[in-house]
Order: sequence, then structure tokens, then C-alpha cells
Amino acid sequence: MTVLGNDPIDKYMTPMPHSIEPSQSLEDARKLMGKLEVRHLPVLSGGRIVGLLSERDLTYIRTLPGVDKQELKVKDAMVYEPIMVDQQESLQEVSKRMAEQHIGSVLVCNSQKKLLGIFSYVDALKVLGKM
Repeated sequence: MTVLGNDPIDKYMTPMPHSIEPSQSLEDARKLMGKLEVRHLPVLSGGRIVGLLSERDLTYIRTLPGVDKQELKVKDAMVYEPIMVDQQESLQEVSKRMAEQHIGSVLVCNSQKKLLGIFSYVDALKVLGKM
């Protein structure tokens, strides 16, 4: 069996060319997630990472009573200050951190904090499947 733990996380991430802006509607986000068949969308404003929206966030906010679902924006449901990791962090370090903090996904960035991709529990399971 090959030990993959020391490999950089960018080797296993899902490249993430798609994102959404905080001012867009949650309905736009839902449609985009469905079209792309993804569960997470990085939220960027002016090219800067400002949050992360997950399918779970969408589901949760839509169940709140008294909320006008037509007026909701991405900024109303997104997680502010998402966990970001450097592309050179090891698979082992990132996986351990995700497990300890009960995080389902992290944004993978370069040293200038430019978004390169996302690493989620699904990506981690794919790695385990290769072992």
C-alpha cells in the first residue's frame, strides 16, 4: 500500500473554477449547485474569498419559519471566514484538521490566498478508495 499522507493537498482537491457572489440569490446558488453537481460554492467578492455556501446551508435556511425565501441572498446563508489551507499542506495535515474540527470541506489556496480548489470529505473518501 502506498502512503499518500505526505502528498500536498492540491494533488487531491477538486479544482474550483466556479464561485458565487454574496449578493446573488439563494435560488441562483441552488440552481448553480444543481447544474454543476456540487455541494459547496466558494463565495467571492471582488475576487476575494469572503465565505463558503454549502447545500446544507441552503437546506437549513429554507426551513426557518417566517423567512421570505424569495428575498434571501447568499450572504444570508453562507459561512463567513471559511477554513482555507495552503496548496502545499499535506493530505494528512488537512484531513486531521478536518476531522478534529468536524469540517466537511476546506478551500485550497495559493500563498496569495487565490482560490485554487476545494477539498471535501468526498475527495477524502476517493483517496481512501485508492488505497
